[in-house]
Amino acid sequence: MDARATLKHGFRAGRWLLRALGLVLLCVAALCLLAIACVNLRSAREFARARVNAALAGSFAGTLRVDRIGHVGLESVAGVDARVLD
Repeated sequence: MDARATLKHGFRAGRWLLRALGLVLLCVAALCLLAIACVNLRSAREFARARVNAALAGSFAGTLRVDRIGHVGLESVAGVDARVLD
């Protein structure tokens, strides 16, 4: 093989690697956007409510129960209905 053929083959491999890296980054960005879009779905809020209730079950002498979560955002949670029982 002469030097030109080796150099041309190296450029092809580099171009392939860059395309593969770009595809991986695109998939990661799409998954992040999907997670952000799905965080406020009813099923996700119910999952979070169940996990919070399970985490708080043994923390207090009484019972602290989250009944409803209205909205979940990236920085806040709103519309939460909770009960404190003795």
